[in-house]
Amino acid sequence: MPVFRPSNVLARFGTACGCRAGISRAESESQAKIVRRRRSVRVFADRRLSMRELRDLIGSVAKGLTDGRTDPARFIVVEASRTMARVTGLAARWLRREGLLADGVAPDADAGRIVFGGAPHLVVAYGESGSAKAAEDCALAMARLEWAGAAMGLGSCFAGEIVRAAAGSPELAAALSVPSGHTVHAALFIGYPGFAPRQQETTPGVRIIWL
Repeated sequence: MPVFRPSNVLARFGTACGCRAGISRAESESQAKIVRRRRSVRVFADRRLSMRELRDLIGSVAKGLTDGRTDPARFIVVEASRTMARVTGLAARWLRREGLLADGVAPDADAGRIVFGGAPHLVVAYGESGSAKAAEDCALAMARLEWAGAAMGLGSCFAGEIVRAAAGSPELAAALSVPSGHTVHAALFIGYPGFAPRQQETTPGVRIIWL
């Protein structure tokens, strides 16, 4: 079976218009396998990505995110461990204050490890505040990033808590260097999985309303 780089996988994933013309059968089968095997990672390995790996990953994702009429999603990548500790600590503090943090987590606990699974990196997609197009681009960017990461053997987890906390905590937004007039629309924790995900023996039923 062919081995695909993230850029090769995403080249066939399409743009914001959803185009997937010209895909080969081998590519289609390999992409479908990635989607079926993908699992949300809750515990990450103590292994970091290099800045170059992160840059290449984001570069492959960013291609094709705009239709030429608007700016694409913009990214903030938390690469440094010290910054990651500060960001996750501020997020956990806001979540605790708002009553959104699970009971039993001590105030002095390592938020990055206990609350966020020890994720080594965080990727944030942000755009203009109040812009539905920006929110759409950011959501697409995170979906592409998740898929590109899976092609590299990486695990990921959507970080909705970071999105909510960044919207409610000016201190966290400042720590993330979110520009004034812009909003964090999507975020993803990414790194190497801390364990091999167990494959589900059965697929849960999907609720469908047929019209």
